[in-house]
Amino acid sequence: MSDTPSQERGESLDSPQPYKIHVASKYLDLTTQKFDIARLPNDFGQPEGEEWADGTPKRVVEELIDHWQERFDWRKQEAALNRLPNFRVPIEVDGFGTLRIHFLWQRSSRPDAIPLIMVHGWPGSFWEFSKMIEPLANPLDTSMPAFNVVVPSYHTGSGGGGAPNNNEHIYSMPGYAFSDGPKKPGFGARKMAEAMDKLMKKLGYEHYGSPSRPVQHIHLAQGGDWGYLICRYLAFQYPRSVRAIHVNFLHVKPPTLSFHPIKFLKLFLAMASNGKFPGAYTPEEVTGLKRAKKFYAEEMGFQAIHRTKPMTLAYGLTDSPVGLLAWMREKMHSWTDNYPWTNDEVLTWFMLHWTPGPHQGTRLYKEASREIEEGTSKWSSVPMGFSSFAKEIITPPSDWANMLHPLRFYRKHNSGGHFAAWEKPEELTGDIQDFFKQIVGKDKVLQLDIQQQHSVTGSNSTAGAAVSTGTPAVVTNGA
Repeated sequence: MSDTPSQERGESLDSPQPYKIHVASKYLDLTTQKFDIARLPNDFGQPEGEEWADGTPKRVVEELIDHWQERFDWRKQEAALNRLPNFRVPIEVDGFGTLRIHFLWQRSSRPDAIPLIMVHGWPGSFWEFSKMIEPLANPLDTSMPAFNVVVPSYHTGSGGGGAPNNNEHIYSMPGYAFSDGPKKPGFGARKMAEAMDKLMKKLGYEHYGSPSRPVQHIHLAQGGDWGYLICRYLAFQYPRSVRAIHVNFLHVKPPTLSFHPIKFLKLFLAMASNGKFPGAYTPEEVTGLKRAKKFYAEEMGFQAIHRTKPMTLAYGLTDSPVGLLAWMREKMHSWTDNYPWTNDEVLTWFMLHWTPGPHQGTRLYKEASREIEEGTSKWSSVPMGFSSFAKEIITPPSDWANMLHPLRFYRKHNSGGHFAAWEKPEELTGDIQDFFKQIVGKDKVLQLDIQQQHSVTGSNSTAGAAVSTGTPAVVTNGA
């Protein structure tokens, strides 16, 4: 049995191919056997209200194991995944050779649809965005923009062997879900951004300018968690292509007296007065800053291990389904706003890491650690929209976003947490639509691109790369 997906039928050397997810029965049986023989630790019996203080409680893990053994139907979940328009395509990444990238691709029925790449983080996957894809691609309100989206883990549409009906892309980041992972060190946020940009180009989202202007592809980007940093690097590296980014996570270095003295003074006075000093940050903003401080002090142990010794951790998470399940479930609890996870949801999220093996996903923390300094402080002129959800793990004041990008949109939500696309899909969808509608109204290059696309495609079809309409390649894990 292989610990990474294998291709049973050959793919074209270059074009996107329909892709069908299939986990071999032998691998499912092995997973069940591993659950059967799992040895669980003693539970120290934390008092009521503190059950999660040491990590995932034993009773939660036991319930998930029982659900897997007695009620969970992976084939049902697999069928739901395959109802999405799954594709895979080879992408050449400088210094890393060719990686087969899995993505969702649903093209909008609207000829004015705008390419949008949406990028997930850990422990998410392309499935995290599945509740949002159809409303973004084909909004009921025709005054709202429609999108063609490329995202590390995001998409919706119809399954089957043919090309999808929508212009949305959900892209599995290299090493996540059913995308190939790099085989050597150095593949961090910069390389992720390169792979995504090349994916968009390969899918045909290019803007053909006047003879005096080189060919360029135009798209928008959205992300949270690692997706936030990767969107930033898309803006750094491809500012002519990425016209704007929207984020639902904001990681930024605090202001200093040298570089942002007014914000520094507001911060100092707010913290000293607990938000009561006139003109400084509000009590609510101070609460957010204190919560972030508490998170850094008490919730960063996982990141220290990911960032420093990912290979040592990988043995346990790759071999033990209980270990990986508990590792992920803790974050799915503590990073959300009391979201009522079902056991089916948890086990499906788990399977999208367990099936290909979780090492590449956790290793990103080490590979991208060298880029955090730049990624949380460097200025980009690409416009940003920011949606802040109440129980996000880090909630800095909204005006700190102006230290990184021109902030063109901000909306605060009184509920929701780190996995906003899954917890609050309607709210996040609305924010993305509102922000990018504003951007399109002011961006002459985007307007020209939409007009040219409309003139080429007409009213009943959309632009995009040609894809195979044959039988999808069936990909399995294991024999």
